Amino acid sequence: MNENAMGGGAVGRPDRRVLRGQALRAVAMPLGGIGAGQIALAGDGGWRQWQIMNIPNHLGHVPHSFFAVRMRPHAVHFTERRSPEDVMSVSRVLMSSALYDNPDFVPPVTSSDHVVPEESRALLRRLRGVDEVRYVGEYPVAEVIFSDPSLPLPVTLEAYSPFAPLDEEFSGLPAILCELAVTNTLDTPVHVSLAGTLQNAVGWDGRSRISGTRNPGYGGNENRVVRVRGLTCIEMTNPGISTESSRFGQMALSLLGGNVTWLGRWETLEAFWADFTDDGDLSCTDDAAPTPPGSTANGALCRSAWLKPGETLKATFVVSWYFPNHYVNWDQSGFGLKDRKSRFHIGTHYATRFQSGLDVAMYVSDHAEVLRKRTFEFRNSFYDSSLPYYVLDAVSSQTSIIRSPTCMWLEDGTFHAFEGCHGASTGSAEDVGGCCPLNCNHVWNYEQALARLFPRLEQAMRRTDLLHQITEEGRIGHRTLLPLYLPRWTEPATDGQLGTVLKLYREYRACGDRSFLDELYPKAKKALEWVFTKHDVGGRGVIEGAQPNTYDCALHGHNTFVTGLYLAALRAAEEMAKLLGDSAFGEKCRARFESGTVAIDAECWNGEYYVQRPEPGKSMDMQYGEGCHIDQLFGQWWAHILDLGYVFPRDHVREALCSILRYNWRDSFSGFRQSPRVFASDHDSGLLICTWPHGGRPDKPTLYSDEVWPGTEYEIAGLCLFEGFADEAFKVVEGLRNRYDGVQRNPWNEVECGDHYARSLASWTVLEAACGMRYDAGKSFLGFGAKVTPERFRAPFITASGWGVFDQRITDQMAAAEVMVSHGTIRLACLELDMPSRAVVVGKVLVNGKPVRCTCSTHDTRARLAFGSLLELREGDTLAVDVKMAE
Repeated sequence: MNENAMGGGAVGRPDRRVLRGQALRAVAMPLGGIGAGQIALAGDGGWRQWQIMNIPNHLGHVPHSFFAVRMRPHAVHFTERRSPEDVMSVSRVLMSSALYDNPDFVPPVTSSDHVVPEESRALLRRLRGVDEVRYVGEYPVAEVIFSDPSLPLPVTLEAYSPFAPLDEEFSGLPAILCELAVTNTLDTPVHVSLAGTLQNAVGWDGRSRISGTRNPGYGGNENRVVRVRGLTCIEMTNPGISTESSRFGQMALSLLGGNVTWLGRWETLEAFWADFTDDGDLSCTDDAAPTPPGSTANGALCRSAWLKPGETLKATFVVSWYFPNHYVNWDQSGFGLKDRKSRFHIGTHYATRFQSGLDVAMYVSDHAEVLRKRTFEFRNSFYDSSLPYYVLDAVSSQTSIIRSPTCMWLEDGTFHAFEGCHGASTGSAEDVGGCCPLNCNHVWNYEQALARLFPRLEQAMRRTDLLHQITEEGRIGHRTLLPLYLPRWTEPATDGQLGTVLKLYREYRACGDRSFLDELYPKAKKALEWVFTKHDVGGRGVIEGAQPNTYDCALHGHNTFVTGLYLAALRAAEEMAKLLGDSAFGEKCRARFESGTVAIDAECWNGEYYVQRPEPGKSMDMQYGEGCHIDQLFGQWWAHILDLGYVFPRDHVREALCSILRYNWRDSFSGFRQSPRVFASDHDSGLLICTWPHGGRPDKPTLYSDEVWPGTEYEIAGLCLFEGFADEAFKVVEGLRNRYDGVQRNPWNEVECGDHYARSLASWTVLEAACGMRYDAGKSFLGFGAKVTPERFRAPFITASGWGVFDQRITDQMAAAEVMVSHGTIRLACLELDMPSRAVVVGKVLVNGKPVRCTCSTHDTRARLAFGSLLELREGDTLAVDVKMAE
């Protein structure tokens, strides 16, 4: 079968990745809404990592939940002398056990996505699966082709949870849509049946193992068939569970449209299979009696039809759920809370919109067309880009973290997150729960995707930081206790404290809402003033004293990692102060910045890169000294993101970046001892946290120096693009993604201290740096300057109120640029375009083919268009600009 028959914006690209064979072993794309939990579609075609009960559990599994197909060709497909009744049907579970047992496979020690649930093995021992699965994952959509020599036709699956930038409600549904399809490409009719089955898991604690239909939390489960508003649904409940219990809730399996048969309750695989394979329909029985203690039941839905040549059978299944009672289920005793007996209810946001799993299913049924349209529109636009496929894959795949159990969207509308989820990298693959609670501001210093995709949720995090976490004197506790009415834990991390100031400025630039800035600026100012009194008493612009940071240690003396963040924060504070008329504070920040950028460069530049100058007489334990540290330019990365200019001399930034690439990059890890954790196999490549190319490694250097972290690699790749080193950037990204190619590690789970680790949300910067995108909603300013293949560049972008695609083509010294609005509205007072050579004159400026009045100017390689009145581009509009360049 032609794999490009699979849909998507990347169809036809020679570099499009179709996962097959060994590359399917660790595949598990997480699906589910923001803060709603997830279920992952694995490379075997089955469902794994059931985490919808408000508890992260990477190995959680609900058995007897799968899809199946039955096909019976018309007799003439075989011989005209046989009657249709003589032709045997073929039935298969849409899963494959091809990779379940391979004695040569060496599992990675810090991830567990390759682990096959025992119940999946048991299922395919009892029922026949397919021979082959092919899988394209372009988040938020997974496309799968199931094929088998005994099946006359392949089966396709498109699975997704609705996702649209700037619309968190749209993207926060506790539901997965699964669109199965079979097209008859034969020249004779074929009878096709598509079935889906789901276990009633209401009562499961989300932690313990389910064996078949048995679990201690089961008993009293009821399945009820409901036909309403264009869908057939098996509503799954457990009325005996208290409405206040964490186990209380509902699930639903629905099939949209008519022509549906059902099995309201089944308990043994053999009973279901006999019913399904008999004639390709289910017996439409409905047994709503409660199940006995310790057991539950399953339910199934089916659609069948005779397909003439060229006809297609489609069946859109919806798995939805409703578990509203989220309680704090992680340990907070390390952050000052000694009460381990009280149960703190925090709830889920989606429970403020829906009342049951059936309620969710009805909403999906009512809005199915728009849910699909907007989800696929974004996926297609995102992948219809000139950027390398693996770069797009890196960016899009890690946005799944936002909808993983790492993140929580609570009943009160606040948004919170762990660093990651417990798993193999945190001690044991059997560990459950979130890792390193909560809102750790030094880890979330690296995140950029949430801020652009769902800025209102990012703003909620800033309100937590600056209205709840900050003390009267300005310290910001770097971890958050919930509920927010509890006493605060107030220990700051210096890098997280400074990052909070930067993030506030980022949020303002992303939204342009002055009331938001008015509300939080005084708190950010106080946070920076605390840094003045604690770490920069003399006003030199250089951080002094103990500097707790993301490497779980406290640096001392002078270093560009923390001081660079300080310099960027001073610049951000200066810009915010200008906006709000706080000239005295802005001038103070400017003075410290100008002093600090000179002083730190003079003290820490060694001719190749920036080193740490420790405090004399202090122990070198947990310091890096003469090392080449991956985060030495972290502040410059932030400054580029916020268009703040250089915080260090430009030539030193570029040389230091080259040194990181020269000294920290490894083509392989063979013979290298990664410690304390192993995140790369011997054949992999990647960037180490710190190396000592000229000696001087301390006996006990900073923690994690000998590890490789995806989040910091994205930082370096972004910096490379900002500085115009596109080849080097893509080498880093390609090496990183090769480690997560599905063979050993999951492309949708970049691991650090836990699964779905938040630091990898830094990947979004790679996209915007490649575009050379600069955006300030407050000024209605948008700029582009393609850093790779400017002669033929195309990529997506997102603004405060709309998103679209930027396209640029250059021929014969003439550039044609287009800003196309895919959804929402984009407001522009000014557009800037950076050209690869000197811009001479701006030619035509058109919106939908009609001239637009504007003032055009050029400076060196930059063309600037200032619109006399605010230009409002709506969905479907195209702004086209011609720029002539010098020979």
